Amino acid sequence: MSVTYPEKIGEPEVLAKSFGRMLRVQKYRHPDGEVREYSHWHAEGYASIVLPITRGGEVVAQWEFRYGAGQPILEVSGGTIKPGQTLKDVARAELRQETGYVPGELILLNGEMFSDPASLTYRQALWLAKDCNLVGKQDLDYGEYIETCLFPLEEWLEMIWSAKIKDQKTVAVTMLALPHLAYLGLKVRHA
Repeated sequence: MSVTYPEKIGEPEVLAKSFGRMLRVQKYRHPDGEVREYSHWHAEGYASIVLPITRGGEVVAQWEFRYGAGQPILEVSGGTIKPGQTLKDVARAELRQETGYVPGELILLNGEMFSDPASLTYRQALWLAKDCNLVGKQDLDYGEYIETCLFPLEEWLEMIWSAKIKDQKTVAVTMLALPHLAYLGLKVRHA
């Protein structure tokens, strides 16, 4: 059996735009001929999300004020690609800018992940940053309010499993990193 999918009609209409993101409405024709509009958030850029781990096995996390949630959220570093950068460049630069840490090594865990393909068009590359070292202070962009903190990996995992970490990209990058972290001899156990 073959499934027939909806067909996009024309270009999306932009309803709102700010900071490289926009709310758009796109029309689709369904296989039965009905036309409906669907809204989604779109971003021109491609993001890199980084799970930073120190040589001592601690997660370099951050409390960042998130405007969508209206409160600080515990998460890991990340940012959107700028002209002339690679996704790896973004991973390094955002980690350094947001936390003051630099990685000894970056491992690509997933090069193209959608956090919510039903309503978000942008893609994310997920990275594990091993052997991170503090080299300086944060260099935050205007509107970024970030407090860096360290957690032992075991405590970090317990916070994920007990639903204290609410950011899905942070949970995803952590779960994808687990095989690499177990290989490094770090303690990994389910709470």
